[in-house]
Amino acid sequence: ALRACLAALEMQRRMKTLADEIKISGYKLSMRVGINSGIVMAGNMGSEDRFDFTVIGDNVNIASRLEAVNKIYGTEIIISESTMKKIDGKLTVRELDSVRVKGKRQGIKIFELIDGKEGTYIEIFEKGLNLYREGYFAAAMEKFRESLEKNPEDKPSRLFIKRCEYLINTPPEKWDGIRDTG
Repeated sequence: ALRACLAALEMQRRMKTLADEIKISGYKLSMRVGINSGIVMAGNMGSEDRFDFTVIGDNVNIASRLEAVNKIYGTEIIISESTMKKIDGKLTVRELDSVRVKGKRQGIKIFELIDGKEGTYIEIFEKGLNLYREGYFAAAMEKFRESLEKNPEDKPSRLFIKRCEYLINTPPEKWDGIRDTG
Protein backbone atom coordinates (compact mmCIF):
# COMPACT_ATOMS: atom_id res chain seq x y z
CA ALA A 1 0.00 0.00 0.00
CA LEU A 2 2.79 2.41 0.88
CA ARG A 3 4.67 1.67 -2.34
CA ALA A 4 1.49 2.14 -4.38
CA CYS A 5 0.92 5.53 -2.74
CA LEU A 6 4.53 6.61 -3.26
CA ALA A 7 4.34 5.51 -6.88
CA ALA A 8 1.12 7.48 -7.39
CA LEU A 9 2.72 10.61 -5.93
CA GLU A 10 5.74 10.22 -8.21
CA MET A 11 3.48 9.63 -11.21
CA GLN A 12 1.67 12.89 -10.47
CA ARG A 13 4.97 14.79 -10.12
CA ARG A 14 6.13 13.48 -13.49
CA MET A 15 2.75 14.20 -15.05
CA LYS A 16 3.05 17.85 -14.00
CA THR A 17 6.51 18.05 -15.57
CA LEU A 18 5.17 16.51 -18.78
CA ALA A 19 2.18 18.84 -18.78
CA ASP A 20 4.56 21.81 -18.60
CA GLU A 21 6.59 20.43 -21.51
CA ILE A 22 3.68 19.37 -23.72
CA LYS A 23 1.42 22.31 -24.47
CA ILE A 24 -1.58 21.72 -26.72
CA SER A 25 -4.03 24.56 -27.11
CA GLY A 26 -7.28 23.82 -25.28
CA TYR A 27 -5.95 20.73 -23.47
CA LYS A 28 -4.34 20.10 -20.12
CA LEU A 29 -2.47 16.86 -19.60
CA SER A 30 -3.56 15.24 -16.34
CA MET A 31 -4.42 11.92 -14.73
CA ARG A 32 -6.27 10.55 -11.76
CA VAL A 33 -5.40 7.60 -9.52
CA GLY A 34 -7.54 5.42 -7.26
CA ILE A 35 -5.92 3.07 -4.77
CA ASN A 36 -7.63 0.37 -2.73
CA SER A 37 -6.06 -2.42 -0.69
CA GLY A 38 -7.38 -5.93 -0.42
CA ILE A 39 -7.39 -9.41 -1.89
CA VAL A 40 -7.61 -9.71 -5.69
CA MET A 41 -7.24 -12.48 -8.21
CA ALA A 42 -4.20 -11.95 -10.44
CA GLY A 43 -2.88 -14.00 -13.32
CA ASN A 44 -3.36 -14.98 -16.92
CA MET A 45 -7.08 -14.92 -17.68
CA GLY A 46 -8.96 -15.84 -20.82
CA SER A 47 -9.05 -18.72 -23.27
CA GLU A 48 -6.33 -20.81 -24.91
CA ASP A 49 -6.40 -18.55 -27.96
CA ARG A 50 -6.49 -15.24 -26.21
CA PHE A 51 -5.42 -14.45 -22.69
CA ASP A 52 -3.86 -11.61 -20.79
CA PHE A 53 -2.36 -11.02 -17.39
CA THR A 54 -4.89 -9.07 -15.34
CA VAL A 55 -6.37 -8.54 -11.90
CA ILE A 56 -10.02 -8.98 -11.04
CA GLY A 57 -12.20 -8.79 -7.97
CA ASP A 58 -14.20 -6.49 -5.78
CA ASN A 59 -11.13 -4.59 -4.57
CA VAL A 60 -10.04 -3.87 -8.14
CA ASN A 61 -13.51 -2.52 -8.92
CA ILE A 62 -13.39 -0.23 -5.88
CA ALA A 63 -9.99 1.16 -6.95
CA SER A 64 -11.41 1.84 -10.40
CA ARG A 65 -14.41 3.64 -8.93
CA LEU A 66 -12.11 5.74 -6.71
CA GLU A 67 -10.12 6.82 -9.76
CA ALA A 68 -13.32 8.15 -11.32
CA VAL A 69 -14.47 9.81 -8.06
CA ASN A 70 -11.45 12.13 -8.28
CA LYS A 71 -13.32 14.01 -11.00
CA ILE A 72 -16.13 14.90 -8.58
CA TYR A 73 -13.75 16.25 -5.92
CA GLY A 74 -11.21 17.88 -8.23
CA THR A 75 -8.46 15.73 -6.75
CA GLU A 76 -5.67 13.65 -8.28
CA ILE A 77 -5.24 10.68 -5.93
CA ILE A 78 -7.95 9.09 -3.80
CA ILE A 79 -7.25 6.15 -1.53
CA SER A 80 -9.65 3.94 0.38
CA GLU A 81 -9.79 3.59 4.14
CA SER A 82 -8.16 0.15 3.89
CA THR A 83 -5.15 1.70 2.13
CA MET A 84 -5.04 4.65 4.53
CA LYS A 85 -4.79 2.26 7.49
CA LYS A 86 -1.93 0.36 5.84
CA ILE A 87 0.20 3.46 5.23
CA ASP A 88 -0.13 4.19 8.94
CA GLY A 89 0.49 7.96 9.01
CA LYS A 90 3.61 7.80 6.81
CA LEU A 91 2.11 10.11 4.17
CA THR A 92 -0.14 13.16 4.20
CA VAL A 93 -3.81 12.36 3.69
CA ARG A 94 -7.06 14.09 4.41
CA GLU A 95 -10.42 12.50 4.80
CA LEU A 96 -12.62 13.56 1.90
CA ASP A 97 -15.98 11.91 2.33
CA SER A 98 -17.96 8.73 2.78
CA VAL A 99 -19.19 7.46 -0.55
CA ARG A 100 -21.30 4.62 -1.81
CA VAL A 101 -19.69 3.49 -5.05
CA LYS A 102 -21.63 1.84 -7.85
CA GLY A 103 -22.46 -1.75 -7.01
CA LYS A 104 -22.08 -1.31 -3.24
CA ARG A 105 -24.68 -0.85 -0.51
CA GLN A 106 -22.36 0.32 2.24
CA GLY A 107 -20.41 3.54 2.20
CA ILE A 108 -16.63 3.65 2.32
CA LYS A 109 -14.45 6.43 3.66
CA ILE A 110 -12.21 7.99 1.07
CA PHE A 111 -9.05 10.03 1.54
CA GLU A 112 -7.05 12.37 -0.65
CA LEU A 113 -3.36 11.54 -0.83
CA ILE A 114 -1.48 14.84 -0.75
CA ASP A 115 2.04 15.49 -1.97
CA GLY A 116 3.73 17.59 0.68
CA LYS A 117 3.32 18.56 4.27
CA GLU A 118 -0.01 18.98 5.97
CA GLY A 119 -1.43 22.45 5.76
CA THR A 120 -3.72 24.03 8.32
CA TYR A 121 -6.49 23.94 5.72
CA ILE A 122 -6.61 20.13 6.01
CA GLU A 123 -7.45 20.24 9.71
CA ILE A 124 -10.07 22.95 9.13
CA PHE A 125 -11.56 20.98 6.22
CA GLU A 126 -11.87 17.86 8.36
CA LYS A 127 -13.68 19.84 11.10
CA GLY A 128 -16.08 21.02 8.41
CA LEU A 129 -16.50 17.46 7.18
CA ASN A 130 -17.45 16.28 10.68
CA LEU A 131 -20.04 19.07 10.98
CA TYR A 132 -21.35 18.22 7.51
CA ARG A 133 -21.79 14.56 8.45
CA GLU A 134 -23.67 15.55 11.60
CA GLY A 135 -26.05 17.65 9.49
CA TYR A 136 -24.82 21.07 10.68
CA PHE A 137 -24.58 22.43 7.16
CA ALA A 138 -24.29 26.16 7.98
CA ALA A 139 -21.48 25.57 10.48
CA ALA A 140 -19.79 23.15 8.09
CA MET A 141 -19.98 25.70 5.28
CA GLU A 142 -18.15 28.24 7.45
CA LYS A 143 -15.33 25.76 8.08
CA PHE A 144 -15.07 24.98 4.36
CA ARG A 145 -14.89 28.71 3.63
CA GLU A 146 -12.17 29.06 6.25
CA SER A 147 -10.29 26.16 4.65
CA LEU A 148 -10.61 27.87 1.27
CA GLU A 149 -9.14 31.07 2.72
CA LYS A 150 -6.06 29.09 3.78
CA ASN A 151 -5.82 27.34 0.40
CA PRO A 152 -7.71 29.21 -2.36
CA GLU A 153 -7.01 26.36 -4.83
CA ASP A 154 -8.76 23.71 -2.72
CA LYS A 155 -11.46 22.20 -4.95
CA PRO A 156 -12.97 19.87 -2.30
CA SER A 157 -13.70 22.90 -0.07
CA ARG A 158 -15.48 24.58 -3.00
CA LEU A 159 -17.49 21.42 -3.65
CA PHE A 160 -18.60 21.10 -0.03
CA ILE A 161 -19.60 24.77 0.14
CA LYS A 162 -21.93 24.15 -2.82
CA ARG A 163 -23.27 20.98 -1.20
CA CYS A 164 -23.92 22.81 2.07
CA GLU A 165 -25.72 25.65 0.27
CA TYR A 166 -27.91 23.09 -1.49
CA LEU A 167 -28.62 21.11 1.70
CA ILE A 168 -29.49 24.27 3.64
CA ASN A 169 -31.99 25.26 0.94
CA THR A 170 -33.24 21.71 0.34
CA PRO A 171 -33.01 19.84 3.67
CA PRO A 172 -32.85 16.06 3.21
CA GLU A 173 -35.63 13.92 4.68
CA LYS A 174 -33.11 11.31 5.78
CA TRP A 175 -29.42 12.12 6.26
CA ASP A 176 -26.69 9.53 6.66
CA GLY A 177 -23.79 11.67 5.40
CA ILE A 178 -22.92 9.16 2.67
CA ARG A 179 -22.68 10.38 -0.91
CA ASP A 180 -23.85 8.11 -3.74
CA THR A 181 -21.42 8.28 -6.64
CA GLY A 182 -23.65 6.54 -9.17
